[in-house]
Amino acid sequence: YSEAGASTGAWGQVGSGSGQLRSPMGVALFANGDLAVTDTNNHRVQVFDATGKPGVTFGTRGTGDGQFEGPQGVATDADGNLYVADTGNNRIQKFDRTGKFLVKFGTSGSGDGQLFRPGAVAAVNRSVYVADTGNARVQRFDTNGVYLNQWGTKGAGPSQFTSPTGIAVDSGGNAYVADAGNATIQRFSSDGSLLLRLTAGDLGGGTPYGLAVDRSANIYFSERTSASADAATAARQRVMKLDATGKQANVFGGAGSAQGLLNGPAGLAVTDRCPHGLQAWVTARLAAEAEGEGDGQPPPPASACLPRRCRPPCRRSPPTRLCICSSVVPTSRRSNAPSRWRMPKSGSRARRTSRRWCCRRTARSEEHTSELQSRLHLVCRL
Repeated sequence: YSEAGASTGAWGQVGSGSGQLRSPMGVALFANGDLAVTDTNNHRVQVFDATGKPGVTFGTRGTGDGQFEGPQGVATDADGNLYVADTGNNRIQKFDRTGKFLVKFGTSGSGDGQLFRPGAVAAVNRSVYVADTGNARVQRFDTNGVYLNQWGTKGAGPSQFTSPTGIAVDSGGNAYVADAGNATIQRFSSDGSLLLRLTAGDLGGGTPYGLAVDRSANIYFSERTSASADAATAARQRVMKLDATGKQANVFGGAGSAQGLLNGPAGLAVTDRCPHGLQAWVTARLAAEAEGEGDGQPPPPASACLPRRCRPPCRRSPPTRLCICSSVVPTSRRSNAPSRWRMPKSGSRARRTSRRWCCRRTARSEEHTSELQSRLHLVCRL
């Protein structure tokens, strides 16, 4: 879906072959836009590119390292590693980007570091947060599986859970927990202090299941209702977006099997990294190529990704002018060296405008503009 809730694509069909799925429950995005999916009833993880083309697949049913029993939640970290909530085996497993098993942690039980049917996982700032669903709590580990702390007890009050099914963590390390049993979403600091509690009334009467947050702390949750519910409730197969204060911002989806409609939505993942970083990379690279340089430039660093608010000054550009917003610029061709990425100098206008710099490049013609835009679309496929 787009940010506005319009469906932009769909893939997968029922089955156990490559690219086919049976009750997928979790999704997570890599930095390059690839998507990891826990193919729950096939007891495996599949990775797709941004167009839906299947790539790496790993896992079989079992209890050994790299095997799964109904995996549900999945998360990626900054190093491109995967963490999978191996729900039926009461553990978390960590893999590298290619599906190579690295480490596992958690055993069946209710003690510190033990898990019972963990349903969701999130990884941010060298910490791994686990929705320990069967134990009605959240536990935090380091990226090697060392237990750090926990919070939550069984109940319906503040800081309590009945069935935590979704977890997401913002860049500040605050954890958001969707509790399907209590129809609440609660936000905690990394030490477990309660910061915000949203109840069914705040959630439009919905029951949250999966959960995601974006870099602006907007909250997205899926409603997963039973087919045996009354018609009005059963139709609430949808995703709701809330702003950082918990105010409803958007609703999209709906019950059905056509593209854009949903049946039992579970895991969510959001990204706003594209097109900012790749747009800056591709546009500046092609502009440099037009001047006879720029071959083999690497993608920009993460600092090239800026919020959408940096883009409006560019909208009035003429049709034969490409415009990007970025915090990096290519080196001058006067250096007689291949173009590389660097930060603007400390005294530059970019610094004085709080890293909001608009780089305008005039294309040779309208046809050239169209070519650059189409090539940008091919690289930035989200």
